[in-house]
Amino acid sequence: MKRLSIYGILVVSSLLSAPFAKAQDKAMAKEEPKAVTVHESGPQLKVQIVFSEYEGEKKTKSLPYSLIVSPDKDLRFAAWSKIRMGDRVPVSTSADLNNTQFQYIDVGTNIDCRAADIGEGRFQLALNLERSWVQGEVENPVASAKESRPPEKDFHLPIIRQFRSESTLILSDRNKIETTFATDPTSGKVIRLEITMNVLK
Repeated sequence: MKRLSIYGILVVSSLLSAPFAKAQDKAMAKEEPKAVTVHESGPQLKVQIVFSEYEGEKKTKSLPYSLIVSPDKDLRFAAWSKIRMGDRVPVSTSADLNNTQFQYIDVGTNIDCRAADIGEGRFQLALNLERSWVQGEVENPVASAKESRPPEKDFHLPIIRQFRSESTLILSDRNKIETTFATDPTSGKVIRLEITMNVLK
């Protein structure tokens, strides 16, 4: 008789505990973190910048650069895509024959670009462009109080030209635009910039 009563108690307790177990399972299921929905990123852009130099109507130089840009919805938060290319040119900073010192100057091309998707297939581009180059050189006689230096051993200092441009453009897929037309007042060379944008599918 005692065995039957104990068995009955166990059966009743298991039946009563089943709904609580299901309720706990539901509560735990609710507490599980929801899966994060990953949104697909927008299209990337291929931006090509071409520096062209002219002497009169004759093109003497064409320097193309390309970079991939990932646009944001807000231009302020868009990531910069950058290109740095060039050389370091030594320049004498001392006229003392026995203690000649040099400083290195960066010469080349710097390009910073970012973009925003403004809808309807149009993109706003922010471009910071800088280009510098060695145009020529001038003599820098180096002499000491004790000893003169032969003219053929004089240092020649480079003449460095510089071009800078900051602009904001609105372009669509496969658009090409000439953004800058500048003339070097010293050499008379004309510098033109061409910007082309393609949306990568």
